[in-house]
Amino acid sequence: MKGFSNRPNSFAVLLLVALLIAAIGVLVNLFLTTVSWEAVPFHSTIEALGALAALAMAAFLLMMRRGRNDLARYVWVSAGLIGMGLLDGFHASVLPGHGFVWLHSTATLAGGVLFALVWLPDRFARSRWAGALPWGVAIAAAIFGALSVAFRPMFPVMLIEGEFTADAKIINLLGGIFFLAAMVRFSLRHQANKTGDDLLFASLCLLFGAAGVLFPLSHLWQADWWLWHFVRLSAYFIALGYVFIIFRRAEGKLAAAKNELEAKVVELSHANQALQAEIDERKRKEGEYRTLIQTSLDGFFINDFSGRILDVNEALCQMLGYTREELLRMSIPDIEASESSEETAAHIQKIIRTGSDRFQTRHRRKDGAVIDVEASAQYVAELGERFFAFIRDITERKRMEQTQARLVAILEATPDFVGFADAKDTHIIFINKAGRKMTGLSKDEDVTKLKIADVHPEWANKMFNDEIIPAAIRDGKWVGDCAFLNRTNGRETPVAMVLLSHKASSSEIETFSTISRDITERKRAEQEIRQLNAELEQRVIQRTAQLQAANTDLENFSYSVSHDLRAPLRAIDSFASILREDYAPKLDDEGKRLFKVVSDNAQKMGQLIDDILTFSRAGRSELRLITLDMNALVQQVWQELEPRRAGRAIEFRLAPLPSASGDPAAVHQVLQNLLDNAVKFTRGRESAVIEVECHREGEENIYSIRDNGAGFDMVYDNKLFGLFQRLHGMEEFEGTGVGLAIVKRFIMKHGGRVWAQGKTGEGATFWFTLP
Repeated sequence: MKGFSNRPNSFAVLLLVALLIAAIGVLVNLFLTTVSWEAVPFHSTIEALGALAALAMAAFLLMMRRGRNDLARYVWVSAGLIGMGLLDGFHASVLPGHGFVWLHSTATLAGGVLFALVWLPDRFARSRWAGALPWGVAIAAAIFGALSVAFRPMFPVMLIEGEFTADAKIINLLGGIFFLAAMVRFSLRHQANKTGDDLLFASLCLLFGAAGVLFPLSHLWQADWWLWHFVRLSAYFIALGYVFIIFRRAEGKLAAAKNELEAKVVELSHANQALQAEIDERKRKEGEYRTLIQTSLDGFFINDFSGRILDVNEALCQMLGYTREELLRMSIPDIEASESSEETAAHIQKIIRTGSDRFQTRHRRKDGAVIDVEASAQYVAELGERFFAFIRDITERKRMEQTQARLVAILEATPDFVGFADAKDTHIIFINKAGRKMTGLSKDEDVTKLKIADVHPEWANKMFNDEIIPAAIRDGKWVGDCAFLNRTNGRETPVAMVLLSHKASSSEIETFSTISRDITERKRAEQEIRQLNAELEQRVIQRTAQLQAANTDLENFSYSVSHDLRAPLRAIDSFASILREDYAPKLDDEGKRLFKVVSDNAQKMGQLIDDILTFSRAGRSELRLITLDMNALVQQVWQELEPRRAGRAIEFRLAPLPSASGDPAAVHQVLQNLLDNAVKFTRGRESAVIEVECHREGEENIYSIRDNGAGFDMVYDNKLFGLFQRLHGMEEFEGTGVGLAIVKRFIMKHGGRVWAQGKTGEGATFWFTLP
């Protein structure tokens, strides 16, 4: 009995499955050692399902074996499945403790031993005692299982503190080894006989054997313990799937038998007609003639010397759209669309001389449509000098030929390489004109003598074998860059290739086709682009280094200048204050005012220098990143601003803020500058409101500080964070124009963003992001 499909390398397939199971086992033991699921009902359910599957498979095999000597080896498999199924069924009915591991272990050992009997010669399997073996195993397993359940304390626990005993491990390991031995035997049978059932049994033995070998490495209720359970359960479901396929195949055979029986009935009916026709020779010949003509799918007619139609069949009536009576009143010229009456008469004379002719012509239907037909005419003088003609409608075939010719013309005209090759031996079937030019083949050279490897360079052939063909077989197509070899001059042509695989009606890969475009210019352009990118990247590196050096020099200069200006300014402020205090009696009011102007401007200049120094430090200082409590930091800054908001009614709203990663001093400076601006620019509000909120988008926190103060015109938002940029006059709001520039520099050093939105007279909102 043939199985699913014949695979020539069953050992390789089974070895691959074994390695896969082993790899899964290793991964489970490495990464899932702590995973444990104590699910007794679920365990009982899958064991019961496995037991039912084993018994169902055994019953099916015994039924198939009945009266079939070539399936005698089924007795060992069915006996093993019965033993395992019954003992696993009892195992599913008990709870962990006495008999729990014992029943499973004996089921594995019994199944392995019985499966391994397949190594015995087939004559043993055909013996009488072997035929009774499944029933004996069923009785023995039922009694043994019942005793194990009824007298559980009498049997070993095989499980101590969650670990399986050495006896349990040895029994399961032996069972697994027996199963693997049976797998080898079934694999050898499959290699010799190419039967699918042997491959199925080898797969079952591999899975059962793998479960037995994995058992000693497992721990109760842990992932490795569940692994071999699912390996065994998958084996049972594979077996049930095989049973289902065999039943479907049997249904197909029954349907075929039914069709064959119906055909036999038809044949018997024809035979009866022939037997009845023997009574009267004329009636027999007429009956055969009518049966042949009327059941033919091709049109048929009989005509005489003049071309007059004497008889027709129903197929010709349907083909031309006339009734039988109408055609019997017509002659060949009435339906002929390619020949004149004279040409038809000459054609009839030719058939008389040669005895027969096979030709193509065109006939006209009753509705005026013209169809292409293929005619086979025979002149038989012995039957009253009649002409017998069979007519086949080839209109669709002609249309397909024309379509094919147009497609071939298109393929020959396309500038891309187009080719087809046999999938089995990779012999080339067709290469278009562009492809021949690309590979150096002449117009008349026979491409069918070449293989795919003959038109590609060596490196591309390796790519075909390792990647392209396997991908096309697996996925139906492969897309990528490759190359063709010009067989005349040895030049390689790079191409962008699409390789497609095409299946026959049997679902086997029949042909490969390719459409490949010459990308020589693209490759040259890519090389030029890569070279330009390399040069550009080098220029960017050089320019970046220059800019970094310039920025460093500028910051050092700013810091040095600002630092050196502080001492003279302090002296000016101090001396102005001393003069104003010590010489106050000698100064009039204008003098006092001027000294105050000098002192105030010196202080403003000092504040500006302090801001410049802070801005410079923001660019040069290294960040010390820690996790910040943003709620506490905002509260601290708000308390520090108490002198700035003394005597004012400000409603401060602080929403819960998530923590952020940042430098505490830098973020403190950011919050101080933004909150100080909010306090300053709400000075004209009787009811000032300042809100601090945050929301998360993606991987960053977006913090916002909103006020209902003076706001700003969004036309100037691009100047907002520039150094020394002010959107309000000094007489309206004091400031140096450096605070927001410091905010932007600190936030950007954290890898964040800062932006603002406002409206004149309605307030402003500033946002910044931190990771």
